[in-house]
Amino acid sequence: MALFSDDKQVYDVIGGFIKDVVAKHDVMGSKVTATNMTIKLKFSDPETFIYIDATGEPEGDSYVNVSFGKDEDAKVTMIMSSDLAHEFWKGKVNLNAEMTRGNVVTEGPLMSVLKLIPALRPAFALYPEYLEKKGFSG
Repeated sequence: MALFSDDKQVYDVIGGFIKDVVAKHDVMGSKVTATNMTIKLKFSDPETFIYIDATGEPEGDSYVNVSFGKDEDAKVTMIMSSDLAHEFWKGKVNLNAEMTRGNVVTEGPLMSVLKLIPALRPAFALYPEYLEKKGFSG
């Protein structure tokens, strides 16, 4: 059984973390911006889409724009279960190993994605705090 009950919960928890923390974080947000690309995260169980746009002018105090629910074309697409994405943000998933196992499928320039992973390391300490604030125990 999937950890997330519906798409709203995925957008609230994982999407909210990306939009409210990662996109506004000086190190992570600026590294994503430096890619100057679009990234689509496509999750299953339940099916959801998180779209990160580092190509245009960001809104508010974010480094990048993040939107939910649209299956838009992107330079890079990462496909995985929402449960696996949740474990990734907790710092418990080796993305390279999961790609080798076929649990994460990427479309587009793979090296662009792999270069971002070290920049996202601060998220691993911040995600559990975010979950606690949300009251999500997963």
